[in-house]
Amino acid sequence: MARSLIIKSPSAMAAGVTNPTLTRDGLLNAGSLWLIDAMRLGCWDPAVDAVANDAQIGNLVEGSPAALLKVPVVGDITFDAAVKGFKLKATVGLGRIQIGTGTQYFQTDLDEDYLISTMVTYPAVDPGGGHVGYLITKNTATSYSGAGPWMAHRYAANYLFASMDAVASTPTAGTAAGAPNGLEQVAFAKVGANLLYFKNGAQVGSTPLRATPLAANSTPLNWGNGGAASQYAAPGLVMHRTYGENLTVSGRTAAAVVAQEYEQNIERFAA
Repeated sequence: MARSLIIKSPSAMAAGVTNPTLTRDGLLNAGSLWLIDAMRLGCWDPAVDAVANDAQIGNLVEGSPAALLKVPVVGDITFDAAVKGFKLKATVGLGRIQIGTGTQYFQTDLDEDYLISTMVTYPAVDPGGGHVGYLITKNTATSYSGAGPWMAHRYAANYLFASMDAVASTPTAGTAAGAPNGLEQVAFAKVGANLLYFKNGAQVGSTPLRATPLAANSTPLNWGNGGAASQYAAPGLVMHRTYGENLTVSGRTAAAVVAQEYEQNIERFAA
């Protein structure tokens, strides 16, 4: 399991703050691919870390690459301590978090099963403006038409979409999950020949995979906006946490991982 050592300054300890402690995230296991958490000091320390293009965000999975903040224009993404996460521009911008390089996650082998989860806070009402609704992207399409994996949760039609196959066409199925509103956990998993959808700790839908395996894709995995024009998350979205796991390696079920993630972490990001 990944661990972070929190060192207290002498002045802090003199003031009664506890001695150095060893902490770890309870979700991590042998199948963990990445864990980015805006409020864990092993990832980001808002007291010292500055938001800038290519600034590193620590990956809590040992041996895995750091993520990078992508800030094409100053203000596209900021860190907002009050809302406990990285906040996208209130009008459409391309701020995002790049997880690894283009060839490090989800290439041509889908014999194994995978899960991707994220925790976000949506604006209370649909911000409009033509946003697409992406949360996770790994393609260059400007709409829901690229090969996966990707995940999006739209105000429009109240739908949660996801893909973990090689079909580059608008998906024919998603799941009605209600309009996004406030703090939510959303996740999807490839399990066998099916794609499972989750919201707030519980499964809300299932669709068959349309094709396997994934096509080789050198586009980096992004959390938040994609790298192409119109490949947008909701303006004003707050990104708290994202996690990826190889379920075949861990031996866990998607439902168990999602439920644990929700139970252990959702309240940490509540207002």
